Amino acid sequence: MELAWVLDRLKLDNTVINLSITNEAKELVCVTGGHHVAAEKAQICSKLKMDEPELIYEGTGCWSPTFKASYFDVNSLLNLAVKNIHAQSMSGRSVHSFVIKTEQLNDSISLKIDDY
Repeated sequence: MELAWVLDRLKLDNTVINLSITNEAKELVCVTGGHHVAAEKAQICSKLKMDEPELIYEGTGCWSPTFKASYFDVNSLLNLAVKNIHAQSMSGRSVHSFVIKTEQLNDSISLKIDDY
């Protein structure tokens, strides 16, 4: 949220794309805009279910604490986000905010994009 706040204060003329991943990489939040990124990000994040009391833990083999997610969890969300941003921009539309949610049903995992 701090980075989104700083980006708003810069009053950039171009579109800002701010990506955030929740703990355990259950969601990726993509917020776009120019001067109201922090407010939109706060609104979107308030709708996400984040009920974990401990957001960081001491990583194994790391030099600092990290959040609970594997490289593959983060990479799958990031790849889909970049693909979605690219598809939006190539269609001639402006890039809009979205959330990618990881859903697990039994042994099957799916990714769902919700537009905002």
